[in-house]
Order: sequence, then C-alpha cells, then structure tokens
Amino acid sequence: MSTNEQVRVEFLKKLDTKGLVDRLFTLENELEQAMLTESEYKYVHAHDFAGYNSDSRAVEEIMAALMPPADKKTVDQRKAWLTLQRKDNDELREATIKQHQVVFNNEQNHIRTEMINRKLENVRIVLKLKTQQIAFLASGFLENNE
Repeated sequence: MSTNEQVRVEFLKKLDTKGLVDRLFTLENELEQAMLTESEYKYVHAHDFAGYNSDSRAVEEIMAALMPPADKKTVDQRKAWLTLQRKDNDELREATIKQHQVVFNNEQNHIRTEMINRKLENVRIVLKLKTQQIAFLASGFLENNE
C-alpha cells in the first residue's frame, strides 16, 4: 500500500461515523421522549391553557360564576369589576396564576423539543458530510487498486 493510500485509510478510520450514528440514535430517542412529554403535558393541562387573546377554560368558568352586582350595568363597569376580582378573589387569582404557569411550562417543553431537533439536524448534516468524504476517499482508493 502506498503512502497516499495509508493516509486515506487512516483518515477513514478517524472519521468516527459509529460515534455519530450512536449520537443520532440517542438524539432521535430524546426527541421522541420530548415530543411525548410535550403532548402529554398539553393533554393533562388542557383545561388550564389560555387562548391567544383569552383566558383558560378554568378562569372563564370562575369568571362566569362571578356575577357582577346589579349596579354594574355598563360594559366598562362590569369589566372593571371583573378586573378587580382577579386581585380580590383567591380562586380566580390561583386559576390565573396556574394558567400562566401552564403556558410557561408548555413553552419550556416546546423549546426543549426544538433544541433537540436542531441538534439532531446538525448531527445529520455532519454525518452526510462524512458520508461524502468516505465516498470521495473510497473512490480514489478503488480507482488506484483497479
């Protein structure tokens, strides 16, 4: 074997594709677990999720049960009274706090899923590059041995 061929063989040995493939499988498993965690969390806390411009069902149910006094006849008076209830009513305040916690925790789960997905994409890109390097080096090696 010539020196050039020995260099190619050594380079191929140092590519560590097995380590990359192992990392790929690990990240795929982590991504699957993160996606399951995210979906389970959404399912379990569906009642406490707030909409884009609305409250969660739990908060809306409590607010619906809180009837404004009869002297609060205008829409603005009712809104002001319900806003005050968010501070004064313990049950409503706790439901509002839980609503915010659920949204925050869901965002954390989503960020974790996205980060794992990005790591997985990076490993796939590196593995693709190494595959091309192997093909290039092997083609030169095979051409020389024919």
